[in-house]
Amino acid sequence: AERRDVTGWLRSQGIHVDRDRASIHAMSVSGPRAALAHAFDTTFVRQRVSGRTAVVPARALSVPSGLNAVQSVAGLVDTDAAVPTTVAAPQTSDDCAAYWGQKLSADWPASVKVDHRSNALCGYGPQRLRAIHELPQDATGQGATIAIVAAFDDDSVEANTNTYSAASKMQGFRPGQYTHHAPQDPDTSRCGGPSAWTTEQHLDVQAAHAIAPDANIEYWGAGSCSKQSLYSRILDAAEAPSAPDVISLSFGADEDLDTAADRTLLNRVLVEAASRGISVFASTGNDGDNSLAGDHAEGPGVNSPASSP
Repeated sequence: AERRDVTGWLRSQGIHVDRDRASIHAMSVSGPRAALAHAFDTTFVRQRVSGRTAVVPARALSVPSGLNAVQSVAGLVDTDAAVPTTVAAPQTSDDCAAYWGQKLSADWPASVKVDHRSNALCGYGPQRLRAIHELPQDATGQGATIAIVAAFDDDSVEANTNTYSAASKMQGFRPGQYTHHAPQDPDTSRCGGPSAWTTEQHLDVQAAHAIAPDANIEYWGAGSCSKQSLYSRILDAAEAPSAPDVISLSFGADEDLDTAADRTLLNRVLVEAASRGISVFASTGNDGDNSLAGDHAEGPGVNSPASSP
């Protein structure tokens, strides 16, 4: 009855209930910003948050006193927060290092005290990746399913991975081994558009296939890089009939860009995945602890979703 009360109130405010996510006791909703402001008794203002421009609620949200089922509201900080964790490839073989510190780089800020400021490492092929992890020959991922979640979708990934596999003297995808789930209504005006995420999708799929050449791989593309869109897509993957064994997340944002409600939503999604026996792994970011290096120059910080307990 309480859920019906919430649904009815939202609709009376001009807010559409897109989907009821009963497994995590949440609802995905959408509507005009003015309707959201009126419903939650706030206004929206433009601010700088962790170096990014964001539209945020000007004051704490509230709902009518009778709606006790509403515990928090996530997704109301509007900014292109999450980014893929790829880095630019070296332009030539002279720009990359075979091991850390072989070639020193001047790209690191002087404030970062390290013994070696190394150039980017040269890429490793499938055989070396498996050797680094000391994988037995029969550890190929047979019978396992790996789900990868990121933004948007590039339908050339399967063909590109097969080309990469042939060049690397590795088996390509067998029919049906790779599937991809494109978002229904992607907002390509946000998050750099699909072109900003396609390299990450290719990299993630090819790395997973290199390590586990017999595993099934499913790619789940979110409609944007918003927290609500990405976290909902993780839940889509976890609840899929194909039941992945592993979910891989190669994106992140400074945790300061999360609200408490965003973190609650993420944690509920991850707990639901764990309850289904699914392991979830998230990249920690290219800049380590995000302290005064790379694209984080405002002091110590950690990457979400990797920071989730």
